[in-house]
Amino acid sequence: MGEETVWMFDLVGTVIPIFIAVVLGILAVSAGGGLWNWVRNSRLPQQTVPARIVGKRSEIRPRFREEGEPARTQMQYYLTFELEDGTRKEFIVGGTDYGAAVEQDRGSLRYRGTRYLGFERERHYRAAQTW
Repeated sequence: MGEETVWMFDLVGTVIPIFIAVVLGILAVSAGGGLWNWVRNSRLPQQTVPARIVGKRSEIRPRFREEGEPARTQMQYYLTFELEDGTRKEFIVGGTDYGAAVEQDRGSLRYRGTRYLGFERERHYRAAQTW
C-alpha cells in the first residue's frame, strides 16, 4: 500500500462526491425551474385577447428507449399569435388545435402566462354568388 492506494482513496473520497453533487444540483435546478414556471402561470390571470395566427411549426423529438425496444418519437406543435398591439406569442399546443389552425385566422386567444388555453376563430360567412 503505497501512494497509489492513497490516490485512489482521495479520488473516491473527493472527486466522485463533488461530481454527484454537481449532477444532483443540475437536476434540482431543472426541476425547480419547471415548478417555478408552473406556479407563476397558475398565479397569473387568464387573458382573452384578439389575435391572429401568424405561424405554425412542429418539432420531432426522439424518445430514447432501452436497447432492444423500438425507437419512438414525440411531436411537439407550436402556434405563433400576433396580438393587436403587434407583440407575438408562441405557445405549445395539442395536435387537434395545430391541425385546425390556419395562418391568418383571426379570433380570441385565451392564455395564462406561457400556458395556451385555447383559440376561438371568428366566423366568416360569404353570401352565395349567383352567376
